[in-house]
This record gives sequence, structure tokens and C-alpha cells, in this order.
Amino acid sequence: MLVAIAYFWAGADTIAVSFPFGQLKLATGIFLCLYFLLGRHIYYTRGELLCVIGIVASCIFSSLYSVEPSRSIAYTFLLLFNIVCVASVGKALFSLSPEGFKAGLVLCARAQILAGILIAALGLQARVSLFFYEPSFWAIALTPYLYITAKKHIAVSWPDWILILMAVQITMSANLMLLVLVTIIVSNLSSLSIKSVVRMGIFLTIMGIGLGLYAQISDDLVAVTVRRILESDNVFQQCVERGGNRYPRMLVALDVFQNNVIHGIGPGAYASFDKAEAIRNSYPDFFPYHNIAHSPATNVFIEMAAEGGILLLLSFLCYLFCGLRGKATDATLRNIVVVMLIGLLLESSMQRSYFWLLLGAASFTYSGDQPKTESWRVRRRRAIRKKLLEV
Repeated sequence: MLVAIAYFWAGADTIAVSFPFGQLKLATGIFLCLYFLLGRHIYYTRGELLCVIGIVASCIFSSLYSVEPSRSIAYTFLLLFNIVCVASVGKALFSLSPEGFKAGLVLCARAQILAGILIAALGLQARVSLFFYEPSFWAIALTPYLYITAKKHIAVSWPDWILILMAVQITMSANLMLLVLVTIIVSNLSSLSIKSVVRMGIFLTIMGIGLGLYAQISDDLVAVTVRRILESDNVFQQCVERGGNRYPRMLVALDVFQNNVIHGIGPGAYASFDKAEAIRNSYPDFFPYHNIAHSPATNVFIEMAAEGGILLLLSFLCYLFCGLRGKATDATLRNIVVVMLIGLLLESSMQRSYFWLLLGAASFTYSGDQPKTESWRVRRRRAIRKKLLEV
């Protein structure tokens, strides 16, 4: 239940108090409380601390060249909070009960979808997004539920598949449809067996037939999207058009990165970056979409590179690699994070609390009762206890 509550409020993006330097979300207070509540279960490994130092140092260096220094400093503090506090809460909750952590994620997703169905029935939101900024972000937050459901046998998971289909219907999110496809592929190919490949083929065939039939009998956004893709001579171009201004925004962000490779334009400053300074090339076909004022860069890695330069991007990739490469890291959570990162290729902003909660649980964790290499915090406590006993 505690995991479900934490993950639910981690996605409450719109519940926040505005300040000149940015917004302070309700989730911040909730995770601070959880951090102190779970304090004795939180530890930091030496490798983790080195990665954090690298990320923060990169942010500080980039802030020196920021087009909006106050926002960059606030962004750095928020990123540090997500790494040190939110990720640590995820790690502590997972260490207390790995299976309970996953069950909490499923419980949260089911509650969110049921609440979304109620909101849709009452007509409160045309495309349901709950407390998320938009349905696409909710789709990314549902990644754990999609993956865990895809790993189950269809005879057991069919009620959850019905909920997922209803979530697609009420959100009309192309991102959610894409993530369903990706989770089916990743969840089955992770075991690399003939049985899993056959199972994946059956899943995809059923899904394809169902979407084809739905596209013929309905005219909503989902049906129109599927119908245009099926009838298009150029699937990639159709997907680009369905994404609206995502692709041209990505091109602009690449220009920003190429022109500021080393230090970027400052963490968190991309939305305020002047269009005339950002664009050095011309994209006539997409020019109407090139107004990047208050618009993210679409791809989270490209946005990070544009804002913090190559140093911040490499520091973050090092954090991911060090955290997810361990043999004892939980395979399910690692795959969930990988799928979520695929989703973030089409949605930017690294400051998503639910991402850091999952990354903390998946990174620097151990499958056994005790870690093979004790953290400095554990060693310090043991040393103090030993001295007290000697006295």
C-alpha cells in the first residue's frame, strides 16, 4: 500500500505551488516524509555517490553558461533531490519487500485506471490524464503495469488487459499504444526462448487483428491513427505526422546541442531559450512548429545534452550503466526501466518522480538479504556499534 501511495503521488505533476524559480510539487513533501520514515533502510554505495557527484558537478559547470542561471540552479537542486531522496525511497521500499514493491505498482495502476474511467464517465476530462501534465506522461508511468501484465499468462492477466484497453480508450494516447507494443516485445524476448517468441507472435497477431477491426468500426482518435498507419505508403512519415511537432522539436534540440556541445545552455533552461539563438539551420517543412518557447525537446536524452552538454549526458549514462549492470539487480525492474526510457525518447524532462522511484529500486539493489559490498553508511554504523561494545 505504501508503494502504491508513493507511486500515485509521484505522478501528481499538476498539484504544485508556483515560485519564480519553478514549481514545488506536493510529491516533494510526501517523499521527504517517506525519506525520514525509511531512513534506517537507506544507504548509498561508493559507486552511486561518485555518479551523483559527477552529475551535480556537470550541472554546476553548465549553470555557469546558462541563459537563465536561477532556473538552472533550481533544476540542479531538484535533480539532486530526485537522485538522493526519491531514488533512495524507491530503493528502501524495494529492499523491504521486492514482491510487495511490484504488487504496489500494479495496485496503483489499477486504481489510477479505475479513477480515470470514473473521470471519463463524468466528462471531467476529454482525454483523461488524472494529475499528470498530459496522457502521454501517464502512459509512461503505466510502464510497470504493462510489463508485469505482459509477463503473466493470458488466462491469469485478462482482467488487466481489459483495464489496459480501457486506459487506451480514455487517454487516446499513441504513446500508450506504442508502450503496449514495446512491453510485449521486451517481456517476451527477455527470456530468448522459442516459447516466448511464439507467445509474442500470438500476442502481436491478436493485437493487430483487434486494432484493424476497431479502426473499421470507430472514428475516434485511436481508430483514425491506426487506420492512417495501415493505409499509409510511408509508415514513418505517418508516425511523424501523428506526433505533431515532436520531430521538429527534436531537430531544434539537436541544433542547440551541436552549437553548445561542451556546456549546453544550462540545466532546465531549454524552454526559455530564444528561438532565434537556438536555430542555426532552416527546416521549411516544419517551420510553423519551431516556436520552442515553453516547449520541451521531446527526447529526454537530447534535451539533457542540449541543456547540460556532453558532460551531463555522459554522467547520467554512467549512472544508468553502473546502476543497472549488476548481476544481482532485479531483472523485472531493470527491464521496466529500459522500457520507460524508450518511452522517454518521445517525452522529455528528466524530472519525473515516478522515473526516479523506479530507477532507485532497479539500481544499486541486491537480490540477496545483504549486499555483497557494504555501503559506507553500513560500515560506519557497524564500526560505531563495535566501539560502543568495547567500551
